[in-house]
Amino acid sequence: MLKNKKILSHVLWGGGDQFLRLILGIVVHVTLARLMGVENFGIYNYCLAIGGFAVLISRAGFENYMVKELIAKSDFYTEILKSGLCYLSIMSLVVFFLALIYLYLMESDPNIFSYNIIVLLPVFFSPFFIFDYYFQSAIEGKKSAVARIVSFYVGSFLKIVVYYSTSSILALLFVILFESIIYAGILLWNGRCLIAPIVKAKYDSKWIKDTAKTTLPLLLTAISMMGCIRLDQLMIKNFLGMESLGIYSAASRLFEAWTTIPFIITTVFYPIILNYKKFENESYFMNMVFLTRTVFYMTIIAILIFFYFGDEFILFLYGEDFNEVHSVLLMLLISALFVSLGSITTKYLVAEGMEKRLMYRVAIGLLINFILNYFLIPFYELRGAVFSSIVSFFFSYFLYDYLDRKSIELRIIKRKAILGV
Repeated sequence: MLKNKKILSHVLWGGGDQFLRLILGIVVHVTLARLMGVENFGIYNYCLAIGGFAVLISRAGFENYMVKELIAKSDFYTEILKSGLCYLSIMSLVVFFLALIYLYLMESDPNIFSYNIIVLLPVFFSPFFIFDYYFQSAIEGKKSAVARIVSFYVGSFLKIVVYYSTSSILALLFVILFESIIYAGILLWNGRCLIAPIVKAKYDSKWIKDTAKTTLPLLLTAISMMGCIRLDQLMIKNFLGMESLGIYSAASRLFEAWTTIPFIITTVFYPIILNYKKFENESYFMNMVFLTRTVFYMTIIAILIFFYFGDEFILFLYGEDFNEVHSVLLMLLISALFVSLGSITTKYLVAEGMEKRLMYRVAIGLLINFILNYFLIPFYELRGAVFSSIVSFFFSYFLYDYLDRKSIELRIIKRKAILGV
């Protein structure tokens, strides 16, 4: 079993750095919103949506699977890392060229097209994440945390300085690329002792094929999950324009900031819980209940606090130009209840080898989101987009549990966590 000191170090570094980055991220986000104005802020977030989507797809579903494989097959970790490196390299190339085709067909503005090329380049650093996955599996969160902290803090400082000095969106996007370079470089340095074993190891083509088959549902799931968040932004741009997108992006960034907290908690504890599953099944079940209870009630507390103090908070952060953010964010936070449950649902289904079932529920949720957006945004504008998100997350992460007969244990976990029975 794991030593308590090692677990504590992993939790403090893995969770602490992500929480600090979350706080600083909000500060940078708000500062840029004030500096850029509603329309430029909408353009900037549109580019982030495209770039973030591409980076996510390049390694979607692979993280949880890779960590699980490294823990379960620790004696063959070098072969797994070499094969994982090959897999991510192939995915990066494929995603980049597919994104280029999409932009060529769909984006008519040459400036925005060039912006998106810059935000797509970080996709080529995805293969370096194999070091991060190894550190997670070895419960060595400090090594990954250092890379995240340094790159993020340097990048955050440069974003504000560069845009304040130049008022150039292009220059701002180059900072994002530079941040990815720093992160990849530090990961490589911290994992330098792994380089020689990885180079000497043989990649397993069968493992790569099996991984592609296994992670395909996770890939489609990640596309669907990210789609539920980013689809709103793309459709708002097309139906309502960049100013409305700027308002929605301000609200959704704060929403994503909050929903990142359940993600941080579940990600940090996921390798630990997998080790419990390996040795003590009862402890595994009880820890899943505890995690679910924690993220669910934290979300309820956040909603209540924002309900009473949110209006003044938004005015303080963004100013009067973004006064519509409060009502949009308050509605979005309702869906945060289901997103917090979704962070548990995802980890549980991957741990149980039910990746296809995860794919089904999220893909149907994305379809619901698209249909509702198409009909509601033209009439109800931003509130229509938010309502679509609420319904799709409710279906994917709560209602589907009662439609799938193989989700009995998951229903029990959520019932015990929420109701205590």
